[in-house]
Amino acid sequence: RGYTTGNEAVGGRFFSDLSDYTRGFGADIELPVDFIKSIKSSKVKFGVLGNISNRNYRARNFAPVANLNASYDLIYLGPDSIFMPENIDPSKFSYYEITGEQDKYEAKQNLYSGYLMFDIPYKKIRVVAGARLESFWQRLYSKDFLGDDVTVSQLNNDILPSVNVTYQLSDKINIRGAYSKSVSRPELRELSPVAYVDWSTFI
Repeated sequence: RGYTTGNEAVGGRFFSDLSDYTRGFGADIELPVDFIKSIKSSKVKFGVLGNISNRNYRARNFAPVANLNASYDLIYLGPDSIFMPENIDPSKFSYYEITGEQDKYEAKQNLYSGYLMFDIPYKKIRVVAGARLESFWQRLYSKDFLGDDVTVSQLNNDILPSVNVTYQLSDKINIRGAYSKSVSRPELRELSPVAYVDWSTFI
């Protein structure tokens, strides 16, 4: 029998199941402060956030295979007729499962964070400044194409500052400048050996 890769370009069939359980919590507190008497209406805000996720992913791949004795006329049929029910037959075309151990993974990721922010207006200037501490943990278990274990475990702690300064030039015009730091983290599927196909480009 022949062998081919299961994808839309060759008539393959792909099925997947994703279970994602996410729980979260958060709290924010805002208080007025008067640490400098000449500055009125100042505020301090702080809070915490937690996000806990558990994920299980399973995929199954099936590829069409032409029988070695199948007619060449059958192979060159158009896409609107080649996979007609009468052509799915052991003597013509058959579907074989090509699912591998790499087509599934189990993963967890936890995000815990806390922040502190000050909002200080002074005459025509307003300053909003603070920082956020994030602790992000990811763990993934899967297998590669050879059946060997693939385990990813990473913990990152990041301090993300932010400053926003606004100057009121007039009643209708504000001049604003800002600085902030952010972080980009990989998706769980990007850490796994699972192959993904872009159905718009078939890549």
